[in-house]
Amino acid sequence: ACLPPAGMTTNHTDCDDTRGAVHPGAVEICNGLDDDCNGQVDDAVGTLTYYPDADGDGFGDSAVAGQLSCQPVAGKVANAGDCDDTRAAVHPGAIELCNVLDDDCNGLVDDGPATNDYYPDADGDGYGSASVAAQASCGPVPGKVPSHSDCNDSAAAIHPGAAEVCDGYDDDCNSQVDEGNPGGGAACATGQAGVCAPGTTTCQGGALGCLRNVGPSAELCDGLDNDCNNQIDETFADLATGCSAGQGVCFRTGVFVCRPDQTATVCGATEGPPTALACDGLDNNCDGVVDEPALDGTAAVTTVVWTDLEVSPYYYSATSCAGGVNGSGTDALAGGAVAMAGGLSGISVQRLDATGAPVGSATSVAGYTYTDVAIAQAEDGYVIAGIWAYAPEIDLYYVDSTGAARGLLYSQFQAGTGNSIDSLRVVRGNGKRVVVLWREVVTGPTPATRLRLARVEPAFDGTNWQLRNPGGVGAPINSAAIPVAATVKAGLGADSTHVDWALSQACPSAASLRTLGVAYLSSSASLNRFTVKEDGSGKSVETVVATESGTRTLTEPEIAYFRSGAADDWFIAYVTPDTSSPAQADLDYWLTTAPSWHYAYLQFGTQNGADSIHRPRASVTSTRIWLTALRAVADPSGFDGQVMTRTIDFFGDKDPAVSTVEQSATQGACGADPWCRPGNKDGLTCWAATGKLFYSASGATPSGTFVSGLSCQ
Repeated sequence: ACLPPAGMTTNHTDCDDTRGAVHPGAVEICNGLDDDCNGQVDDAVGTLTYYPDADGDGFGDSAVAGQLSCQPVAGKVANAGDCDDTRAAVHPGAIELCNVLDDDCNGLVDDGPATNDYYPDADGDGYGSASVAAQASCGPVPGKVPSHSDCNDSAAAIHPGAAEVCDGYDDDCNSQVDEGNPGGGAACATGQAGVCAPGTTTCQGGALGCLRNVGPSAELCDGLDNDCNNQIDETFADLATGCSAGQGVCFRTGVFVCRPDQTATVCGATEGPPTALACDGLDNNCDGVVDEPALDGTAAVTTVVWTDLEVSPYYYSATSCAGGVNGSGTDALAGGAVAMAGGLSGISVQRLDATGAPVGSATSVAGYTYTDVAIAQAEDGYVIAGIWAYAPEIDLYYVDSTGAARGLLYSQFQAGTGNSIDSLRVVRGNGKRVVVLWREVVTGPTPATRLRLARVEPAFDGTNWQLRNPGGVGAPINSAAIPVAATVKAGLGADSTHVDWALSQACPSAASLRTLGVAYLSSSASLNRFTVKEDGSGKSVETVVATESGTRTLTEPEIAYFRSGAADDWFIAYVTPDTSSPAQADLDYWLTTAPSWHYAYLQFGTQNGADSIHRPRASVTSTRIWLTALRAVADPSGFDGQVMTRTIDFFGDKDPAVSTVEQSATQGACGADPWCRPGNKDGLTCWAATGKLFYSASGATPSGTFVSGLSCQ
């Protein structure tokens, strides 16, 4: 049939033919049916996934599978964010509490409240360990505390603020062990000796012990056992033993006591005071020398202060090598003479007797001004040479034993304009002649500095006396240069080989030549010595006596001949100035007999610095050499230029051997003698055979030129 039967249709897609509202194309509604027959129930209307909400807080348990529903499901909610469906207070958006729960379900526990770091407190002392990582918590954590300052979490007694005890631990956790000497401080005994015995209770190595207050040290002189060896002052063996202080009349006795610095002992004796000097066999001034020489019996020679003094003894007698007119010897003098010169006063001669005492008055020989004079006996009188102050030349005078002039020669050995002459010496030649020596400095095209000598002989022609070359050659007198090894400085010493302690001797043949000893200073700061015949021939090899360098130099050589045996021997004294700080001077001497070099005195002169010592003069007897010099010394009078004396035997031994012998004019050595106390000494010479000093003095009253003996000599 062409029409569907009644109640039937050709569409067969209806999924529920019992419900007219259910068929393809029908409107899907939320009724639990597949209204549009698309195979899905309630899919065309809004559906939600519902989750169980056991705690009823409006948030379903996200851990349970959701149920889709287009309408609410009993006991379930469409929100699945609840992280704990057993607690209604735990759900998204809840207030985070400090309860070890994730109250707001954000995956973090207790992330809302403020937190603190908590540290393990294993020993339960309330202080956590600093060596374990912290646990952050908003509230207390069992077994943990907020503090992490415990330095030892295994000992409850060790923590910050704990009392420090002597146990070898840092009890109060301040990074110090047993600080403050816990439990110590009380006095105790160490059981050791000496200064090591007293101690103090001290915490050391975690235990209390007795620590000595003072350790052993070098033994001091203090009555204590400083080195703790049960002995007191044992290194000071002389302590309390006998000793003495001073010498001579100052000698006193005592015992050795500890020095104030306790490093040595000193004699507890105090030396006594000195007494006035006297020749009594006692050391009155306590210098270690008995009856040392002192100026005595002083006499005034002249009121003129002569700045240059030279002495010449008289050797010949009327029966030996007689002088006088035609050899009569009538003018023989068994004594000597002093030549004096200085300033504008010219030259004078003072006759001396055999004891060295002045005889009569000084005789003026010349009124010219001379810078240097020298004298030596010739014939029955003396040849005197002087360097004229106003030209480089030498004047020669021959005087008899009284000082009366017999002959003269002016303007000898002229060096020429611009040149100079200095360092004048006159010494005995052979027979009746003398030898004049000097230094000549020549400038100009061919500069030269040299030593020269000339022989001078006084002779009587039956009517007049004259000075001439030996052998009758007339004036001017010949001179010769002495070849030397070095450039010559000012300063020359010379003597001849005569034995000046013999008052009588044979007159040597005039044909023979006497040997001279010469010492000179070189510009290289050396002192050279040689011998030469009186005519300039036969010069020996030079010997360097002494050398100096730097701040030390050499000046004023003085040479003297002596015979200690069969050989000819020489004594050379010289001054050694030193300009270093402190400036000073020394007086030394040299002998051809060994040992050669010596100090003449035992200390430097410092009062006038490098000029403290000058004008050494030597004179010889049969047994010893008598040395004098001028020295600046500290003197209460204010006059510091004083006389030094010393005797020296031919082998270098000094007498006195252990002391500097210096004469200070204000120390009472002269007693009531008024002439013993003039001012500063200037010119000085000596004559050993009679123990006489000749010197000038100025700056006080009286002043002039004097002669003194030496007491106790």
